[in-house]
Amino acid sequence: MWTRRNVSHKLRFFFRIVGLPGFSIPMCCMVVVLLVAAQCAWVDAAAASAEQLIVRIVLNQEQKGDFFVAKMENGDFLVAIEDLEDIGVRLPRDLMAKAVEGSQLALRSIPGLTYRFDEATLSLELTAEPALLGRKIIDFKTKRKEKVYYPHDTSLFLNYGADYRAADGFTFSSFNLTSEVGLRTGKALILSDAVFIRDQNQDKFIRLQTRYTHDDRSTLRRFIVGDFFASSGELGSSVNVGGLSLRKVYRMDPYYVYYPTLHFSGQTALPSEAKIYLNDMLIKTEKLSPGEFELRNLTPYGAAGKVDVVLRDAFGREQRLNYPFYYADTALLKEGFHEYSYNLGFTREDYGSRGNRYGKLVFSAFHRYGVSESLTVGVHGEGKSDFFNLGPELTFTMARAGICSLSLSGSVDKHSGNGGAGIASYAYQGLHFGFNLSLAGYTRDYRNVADTQTDDKTRYSASCGVSYGNRLLGTLSLDFAAIRQYAGDDRDQGSVSYTRSITSQVSVSTTYRKVREDGDDADEFLIALNFTPKRGLFVSSRYEQTQDSKDAILSVQKNPPVGEGLSYRARVKRSEADSGTTWQVNPHLQYNGRYGIYEGGYEERITEDQRESQYQLSVAGALVYVGGTFGATRPVYDSFGLVHVGDVEGVRIRLNSEEVGETDASGNLFVPNLGSYTQNQIGIEARDIPMDYYLSRVEKLVSPPLRSGSCIPFVVKRMQPIFGQLAIRVNGELRPVEFLEVTCTVKDRTFVFPTGSGGEFDIDLTQSEALKGILASEETGCSFASESENSFLEPGTYQAAIRYEGRRRAFCLTIPDTDDPFIDLGQVIIEEMH
Repeated sequence: MWTRRNVSHKLRFFFRIVGLPGFSIPMCCMVVVLLVAAQCAWVDAAAASAEQLIVRIVLNQEQKGDFFVAKMENGDFLVAIEDLEDIGVRLPRDLMAKAVEGSQLALRSIPGLTYRFDEATLSLELTAEPALLGRKIIDFKTKRKEKVYYPHDTSLFLNYGADYRAADGFTFSSFNLTSEVGLRTGKALILSDAVFIRDQNQDKFIRLQTRYTHDDRSTLRRFIVGDFFASSGELGSSVNVGGLSLRKVYRMDPYYVYYPTLHFSGQTALPSEAKIYLNDMLIKTEKLSPGEFELRNLTPYGAAGKVDVVLRDAFGREQRLNYPFYYADTALLKEGFHEYSYNLGFTREDYGSRGNRYGKLVFSAFHRYGVSESLTVGVHGEGKSDFFNLGPELTFTMARAGICSLSLSGSVDKHSGNGGAGIASYAYQGLHFGFNLSLAGYTRDYRNVADTQTDDKTRYSASCGVSYGNRLLGTLSLDFAAIRQYAGDDRDQGSVSYTRSITSQVSVSTTYRKVREDGDDADEFLIALNFTPKRGLFVSSRYEQTQDSKDAILSVQKNPPVGEGLSYRARVKRSEADSGTTWQVNPHLQYNGRYGIYEGGYEERITEDQRESQYQLSVAGALVYVGGTFGATRPVYDSFGLVHVGDVEGVRIRLNSEEVGETDASGNLFVPNLGSYTQNQIGIEARDIPMDYYLSRVEKLVSPPLRSGSCIPFVVKRMQPIFGQLAIRVNGELRPVEFLEVTCTVKDRTFVFPTGSGGEFDIDLTQSEALKGILASEETGCSFASESENSFLEPGTYQAAIRYEGRRRAFCLTIPDTDDPFIDLGQVIIEEMH
């Protein structure tokens, strides 16, 4: 019998005799072809004579189901390639050449696979090495939520704020009026803000910033024309300019992962349950089939840590896989990713005191690139007509030992000469232990765009810190910093701090700091006790001692609500100094109303021989427009939305599970605090909707553009069940139209309702697919602003038809204008039919 081994021996034999007299290479090749053909013919013949069976296949003790197989005379089995792949066997490509009739493989031909056949149970038990089995992907990446609404409505808002301050006897002290105007249309945004100041010495209006912004969500790029702040990095400066800017802004897509995440892999030979622990905290339980598995896109909190995967198979045996890591968070970019900011413009001079004064043309830029998952490089620069500053930077992880950053920069100035600077930093943060170190050095002539011509320049600065903490003992940290100047006072500072949570509501912190400056030493001490009796309410007491004074402070604060409601804060301070004892009392009250924020504050300062008072009153709000609707609301700090709930008044609206207000008589509520680009969860309280109204949904996810206004409609329509009897007049005789379908046209769409015994019909449009299509179009955009229909079928006459005795008969269906909960149309008659 021919076997593969026999074939190989014979092939080697024939190749050896190629050189003998009478044999040529073509003749040898012909013999080889004949041998291979004979082998294939034997295999095909064996397959043809094999016994066909239906067996239950078990792969690595995991049942896969019943399949057709062929049992050959030599005890081998032929199994369809498709079936092998379906049960999870990954076949090497070179095995396809051994397929029988192009679709079956002999189990013995698959390396790494063994089998056992149980004739009593007709079970074929396969045991495969993990490399042959499928790969299970466990992805920790936050999945994009479905049915997210991305609005692009045209909108306008005007923020305003008025602040009045008075001194003793409520005499005038100052008045400030601030404003901000924003216009959004599509991807374009125009913003401008200004301030008016009046006090004892001045009375002036100042324009602050005006700019046009174009955001492209598909490329995550932002283009700005106008006033903006630009920064080139640590060794550069932050400048306020008027000009052009092109930036990569990853936060336009909160689900876009542009930084390295953790990836781990392993394998299991048997069906197992995997428990995945992150720093000893269970984060996921997963069922695993035999084969390889991979953990992807794990983004832990902290830096150094470990991931443990505990595998427990069907026999109760446990295996623990340990994966230590160091996570750099967003300090690094993923391999192949870019981050940049290119800016060109004229510097703003006297910003905040004069509105339209511009200086020299400057540029400011940085560009970073992810070379690998552990290395990010970059370049930064800035300059103007007679000066430029340029240098490289890199950030890298040192395996699991921490993260290191290096940055160099050189400046060229035709007036003051050339200079250089560098910064090196290292940080390690473990589960309990942390360490950081930083060193920066500057030559005397090093400059950046924002530098002024002064001699008070830093020669070098250094800092280091070490910390240790756990839940039981708290956190202890030691820090040291030193600054040396070319001219001016050197400074050294060392501190030790300790914090600990006593209970879930009470924590204590203390700090001792020693400062040496210009040869003088100063000691500072602080201890604070914080108490959170309930969510949003904070009580704090603090004692602080410096070289100049001793202060004791007691404060209480209730945070402002997301929507409407009251908040407050109060502070009492006692200070002891060489000049005497001073008391300060400062209560403050704030009310978030439907149309604005109203604040009032008072500060009393009492010394041994003097008493001073100050008063503050302020109001802030916004006038907004979107979808043809004007309104007033609280200030718009980011984006706002107009929630529309039919014509139902008093429906409570929630933003991210926090109540923000109720709808007015038109069913509207302006929500001024939406987050741009994030997914805002807008919900309505279904219990506030009357029982005779149809409600399409109670929650929406909305992701608006930057500083925009969006319509957020909820389809709420009154349900008035409509019923009656349909009859037709035939040769003067009135007959009921029974058990037929009536077609009716509403808003250019056709829906169908049936008739029953005696011609009775009941119209329920909530189940009509045609009307659901109309409702879907009302779920987005501002279409509700131009439509006043609050019922499924508004009063009026509609065209309808039936097919009666083979002929189409048209008629009119008239819906009366009534507030009755039910509409009885009585008998609807289709007129004479001959």
